[in-house]
Formats: sequence, structure tokens, C-alpha cells
Amino acid sequence: MEAICNRAALLEALQVTSAAITPRTPKPALQCVLMDCQEAGLAVVATDLQVGIRYRLEQVEVKEAGQGLVPADRFLAIVRECPDDTLSLAIKETTCRIDTSDSHFILNTSEVEGFPAVKEADGQDGLKIKAGLLRRMIQRTLFAAAKESSRYAINGVLWTTEGKNLTMVATDGRRLAQVQAELISGSTEVTAIVPTKTMSLLDRCLVEAEEQVWVGFQENRIVIILPRVTISSTLVEGTFPKYSEVIPHDTAVSVKFKTDVLFSAFRRASLLTTESSQGVRMQFAKDRLVLTGRAAETGEGKVELGIEFSYDDLEIGFNPHYVLEALRVVGTEEISLELKAGNTPGVIRSGDDFLYVVMPVSLS
Repeated sequence: MEAICNRAALLEALQVTSAAITPRTPKPALQCVLMDCQEAGLAVVATDLQVGIRYRLEQVEVKEAGQGLVPADRFLAIVRECPDDTLSLAIKETTCRIDTSDSHFILNTSEVEGFPAVKEADGQDGLKIKAGLLRRMIQRTLFAAAKESSRYAINGVLWTTEGKNLTMVATDGRRLAQVQAELISGSTEVTAIVPTKTMSLLDRCLVEAEEQVWVGFQENRIVIILPRVTISSTLVEGTFPKYSEVIPHDTAVSVKFKTDVLFSAFRRASLLTTESSQGVRMQFAKDRLVLTGRAAETGEGKVELGIEFSYDDLEIGFNPHYVLEALRVVGTEEISLELKAGNTPGVIRSGDDFLYVVMPVSLS
């Protein structure tokens, strides 16, 4: 194959597709990107066998069609450092030649036959949603998914549909995030757990807010199609927790906050907490809230806020990290905090489409 590429477009393609590659793998082909050059353009493909991505470039002049398997890390480093607006690629037999105005590189390539195919959609019905809305849903749930857990089902985000409504839920057992949105179209009933790596990769691809995204579910696989990108991934096996049972429905206290004000107060109150003493005490009294963070080895910090509070005095503690992560992604100027007692979960709500449940922590 031989082509002249826009360097910035190629760099973007390599950065996105490289995120699918697992750094340590016994299969050398899985540390490479497939350069698939056809008359219609150039596609960059990567996979770790669980998730695969095909990124199509249009800013390319194809001189000769063909394919080549190029080491992703070295290729990305070269393209990143080259200063030219364009560069030429030529893959012949076992080498890839990269030329710019003042530099020339030759990379050893691998056999294309050793690269697994990245599955495409099979034409079944799917869902359609705007890219900006889907990205907002991902960012408001993915942070709450388990990073490492023996309960494999929570190492992903649950997708469910009812009519034209899509719901996403993520939890790590200590907090839970749920967001809802309306689809452009879709009659397929879906209950699927999408891996966190796939969600993170998809988030990087949703750049143009008004683009339409097609999502299809096929047996144990999800396929997502954007104008320039196709992502195919296996789904997480197992049963997602019955999350509706975790959401409190009988909270007695509801307090409204300006999101930035509560964020600032929690961040300041947490400045003197430590890894072993990571909790901020919230003391509610009439028209007043005091947030306190302390640790024996560092000291104590207090922040006082004036609020509208006409309930009985209440005291509860939360891990500030969990609260701050939620407040970063709510995306609204105001939130409500719903509480029942000092030993029951708290609920943060933002509008009608987002809620966040966080377990309290014990404070000595």
C-alpha cells in the first residue's frame, strides 16, 4: 500500500485506536494497528480481541491499495513528532516506510494474516442517539463503575431500553450513578452490560455533538457506528445487581445546593483528610451546614454554609472523593441532596434524568 496522509488526522486516528490495545500481550499482532488502504480511503484498525475499533480517514491520497500491520507505539511516536502537515506511507512486504520533508523511518511490520477481524454490524435493527447526548450519559455514569472487582458484572455499565428511553447505570458497590435520555429512534429491547474499556473508548470518539450514533446488539456483542468510527466489543457476562432496590424512595430531607458552592465546600473540607481517615462530616442544623474533615496526623478543616434547612438536626459522613466525582459531572447549576438518617444512603439528583446514590461512612 502507498498513501499520502494528513498528519493531524492520522495522529488522531492512531491515538484513538491505540487506546484499544493492551500493552502486555503474548501476541505481537495485537500490539499493532492494521493499515487498511482502499480506493475510498484509509482505515486504521486495532483490537485486543475483546474490543476492536476501525477509524476511517478521508484526508488521504491513496496511491496504491493494500494492507499492513505496523507496531502501534513506534508508529504513533513517529507521527506525533513529525512537524510536517502531511507524510507519506509505503508498506511493502515486511517494512513500512514513513517519509516527511526532512526525515525517513522504516518500521518492521508483521503478517496481516495474524490479525483478528474486527466485526461489523450485521444489518439488524438498532438504536440511534445523538453523539453529544451519548457522551454526556457516559461521563455521568462511567466514573462510578468498578475498576477492579471479583464481581465481574459491575466492571461495566448497564444499558437498558424501554420504548425510546435509554437508561445507563454504573456501580462499584459503594455508590451508584443512573442517567436517562431519549433516543432518536429504536424499538429494540436491550439489557446489556458494556465493558468500562469500551465505554471509555467510545467517549473519546464522540467529538461532534450533533452526529448520529447507531448502536446494535448482537448476541453477546455491541457494535457502535459513527460517521468515521466503528467499535465492536463483547459484552460483560453475568447479572447486574438489582440496583432499583438500592435507591432510597423514602428520604425525609431534601436540600438544594448550588453545584459549584457545594463542590468548593467539600473540596476545602477534605483538604486535611487522609487515606486512612477519608470522610467529611456534614452537620445540618437550622439554616446552616458545617462540613468537617479531620485526621489525627494532619489536623482539622471546617467549612460553613448558609442553607435553607427546616428539618430536625442531622449528621452524616461521606467519602469526599465520591461526592466530588459526582458533582463534577452533573452538568447543572443546582442539585438536590436527599437524606433520611446518618446511617442510610444519600441521593444527589440533577434534573429529572440523573441520580447518584452514595453510601455514608462512619466517623469517629
